[in-house]
Amino acid sequence: MSGQALQHRFVADVLTNPVNAALLARWDDLAPTHSIRDYDLFSFDASGDADAERAVQARVEALTADLGVRVEAVNQARVHLWYEQDFGYPCMSPRPAPTRRAGRG
Repeated sequence: MSGQALQHRFVADVLTNPVNAALLARWDDLAPTHSIRDYDLFSFDASGDADAERAVQARVEALTADLGVRVEAVNQARVHLWYEQDFGYPCMSPRPAPTRRAGRG
């Protein structure tokens, strides 16, 4: 599948969510950086390896350099290590995400 075809498929998939569609419709006249400091990509690597996180960030920067916006790769397993220093108050303790089996007996 070509890059353009992947882009069209991605946008179509995103727009199937009515909340996404409503938000994106309001941004038509705004620059991608209007009132937005950066965009975050979330992942979860329980190893907590800071070097691995830096490598992911470098890859994200290389892949998104032409977009004209800052994209940050955020390992959710490490957020509790820096959150309070950055924002001035502690974040909630990290908890594993519920699985599809959660709540099934």
